[in-house]
Amino acid sequence: MEKKTTSKLEKISNFYDKHENIFMFLIILLATISVTFHYPFRPYDLTWNFGNMYKLFLGYKIYEEVAIIITPLCFYIGELFFKLFGANYLVYNIYNLLLEISFYTCFFAILKKVIKNIKIRDLILGILMFSMGGALGTNGPNYIPLSAIFIMLIVIVNMYMKNSKWRRVVNGVLAALAFLTYQKAGAVAVLTITIYEVFNKEESKKSTKFLNLCISGFSMIACAGIYIIYLLLNNNFQSFLDIAILGIGDFAANYTIEKASIARIILMGIITIAMFIILIRYKKINDYSILLFGANISSILYVYPIINEYHSCIWILFIVLFIINGINMIFDGFELITLKQNLLTLGTLVLLAISGIAIGTFYFTSFPYAKMSKDSIYFGSTITEAEIKEIEELDLYIDNKKAEYDRVIVFSTYAMLYENTFKDNNKFFDLPNRGNFGKNGDQTLIDEITNMNNTLILVQDENSEYEIYQFPKNVRNYIKDRGFYLNVYEVIILLSQLNKAFHLLDINNIIHRDVKPSNILYKEEKEIDPHN
Repeated sequence: MEKKTTSKLEKISNFYDKHENIFMFLIILLATISVTFHYPFRPYDLTWNFGNMYKLFLGYKIYEEVAIIITPLCFYIGELFFKLFGANYLVYNIYNLLLEISFYTCFFAILKKVIKNIKIRDLILGILMFSMGGALGTNGPNYIPLSAIFIMLIVIVNMYMKNSKWRRVVNGVLAALAFLTYQKAGAVAVLTITIYEVFNKEESKKSTKFLNLCISGFSMIACAGIYIIYLLLNNNFQSFLDIAILGIGDFAANYTIEKASIARIILMGIITIAMFIILIRYKKINDYSILLFGANISSILYVYPIINEYHSCIWILFIVLFIINGINMIFDGFELITLKQNLLTLGTLVLLAISGIAIGTFYFTSFPYAKMSKDSIYFGSTITEAEIKEIEELDLYIDNKKAEYDRVIVFSTYAMLYENTFKDNNKFFDLPNRGNFGKNGDQTLIDEITNMNNTLILVQDENSEYEIYQFPKNVRNYIKDRGFYLNVYEVIILLSQLNKAFHLLDINNIIHRDVKPSNILYKEEKEIDPHN
């Protein structure tokens, strides 16, 4: 009886090993689909990125008309999805889901080279997905996982591809794609390739190493150069330079630290250094170790200038890969000695899969979805009926005001929501966060406001505004201080009732220009010269 039971258990274990790729795809799908489709609907990176992709879909030109501060590949791919399948949140979420699946699949491909034991590597990936999947899949900028995919592909190419010359060409192309997705990722790719080429043991001659770097560098420049030429031919290069290159300094002023993230980073950094010293001490360094160490050291660029859970995820994942490879090298490979150990690990993987189903069920039943037409851009999102009603009310107000004014602007972190419903574009004003206005920073908005004519600006009350530390309050104050005294445009301060989800503008409580503003806007009475 015991032998039959053992035989059945062995068959189960062997069946899993034989179909590992299928099982891991299912686990990756379970870990990503519920989070990707059910992030809270709020003004944050995923909502803003949808808005910018939608503008490209409508025909507005990136950089010249749409203020996107990073390189364009993620947005171009999103635009293509909209053109092929329809422009709404369902298609957008499918696009994000494919990014997440590709991200973890690349991670899995690296683990397969690093760890030979099937169940241990699968367990490591499963734990990472369920512990960090929420941070990567909820409201973060989706160009970061895409850029990390290209970094991991560089690692994969150097692990799997045998032909050295073509491998260097592919490295350069992938580095260009990383740069065209996210400027920092381009720097990470270049550093990773350089560290690997200089220190790998495959080539001993310095002249050959230098030639390999030149091959990768040339292919990267040629690939990225094609897009630069395209910008030049379309008279869009100066706008790209101003917003995506020269504007980086202004964005760096958003330097912020999340204490929990910095503690995690310090701990993982100490472990990384210790692991590197141990590998050198016991002469366990190989080309995989050098490659993963290069990616580890380079990807620290992801955490600057915003050190939080999302931006530190990529670096931590590369740290984990390096540490796991180091442990594997020190102990000459992970082994599960007994059948019981194999089954215990397999059981843990099953529990992770069940957890994924439970989490997915919770998400599907916990969000109060609004009923809407497939033609709505909000189709497939977690927007509620109340939120749609608030947007429609303000849209109606804006539509009526467009008959009186040449231009109507919403100055708020919610601005993109209204611009999308009107299929309109106000460039810098649609995402008024510090670092998004090019080399002149906030002064760009102030100069434009000063020169406005027959324009209505709707300013959300700061007590009801979604709290974004990047929001330029100096610009808001400039509008408030001068708007009631200049005839070139009118400012209406909209007070909001604190709605549970959106905190949107309440159009039933509008304070018009003929109402004395001092008791609303200022703690004390102020005398302002109308000619100043």
